[in-house]
Amino acid sequence: MSEEPMNPYAAPKEASLLETGASAEGVKVDDPTVLARWTIGLLVFVTAYDLLVHAFLTFDAEGTLGVLASMDLVENGSLVGMLAYFVIFLCWMYRVMWNAKRVDPSNAKISPGFGVGSYFIPILNFWVPCRALMQASRSTLGEAKVVLYWWLASMGMIVVVVFYIILLLSGLIHVTEEMLDDPESVNSVTWVDHFIVMADLIITFLEVTMILPLTRRQREWSMVGVASPA
Repeated sequence: MSEEPMNPYAAPKEASLLETGASAEGVKVDDPTVLARWTIGLLVFVTAYDLLVHAFLTFDAEGTLGVLASMDLVENGSLVGMLAYFVIFLCWMYRVMWNAKRVDPSNAKISPGFGVGSYFIPILNFWVPCRALMQASRSTLGEAKVVLYWWLASMGMIVVVVFYIILLLSGLIHVTEEMLDDPESVNSVTWVDHFIVMADLIITFLEVTMILPLTRRQREWSMVGVASPA
């Protein structure tokens, strides 16, 4: 059977979105998968690291593991891991916000630069990063509940820790070496440590739950394209 002749008056055939890697309107979307994997990997590493150190100090304080966990080198390792995680997380956040703003600028109103930079601006860092990520989540997924839950859990932990430090500095709570050496009173003294460990686990779960769907959807955008709202 002979091929059907081409109609010279027909509109030119559009390139496949899968072939071009861009949307029908030419919106360029970058895949955040690599940054998401590094963010989650470092987050899980830091959380597990802190959990193990806490367990060693709690249940084997006088043993070899407890002594190792109390060394400055171990504590510095946690700080290095946290710093690396935070830098990669900010890179992921910038990428996700940039994609959302390119696709749906009417909803993603906060610029990626300001959203990331607001972490370092006092007062603003209490709500602007959350608002920026919520806008990106709404533009990407249509909802932002997990972002809000993650932020509230993070802020709740910070408030409790700061309140406890204020109580210590004001003298309303007294912690002595004798109390720390007494097994019967050490749990009442270190309740804030147990709280931080539990809060870390909850926050880690919520953050992973936030990162994965955002990354999956924007990865799909980078592969097959997405139509930008009119």
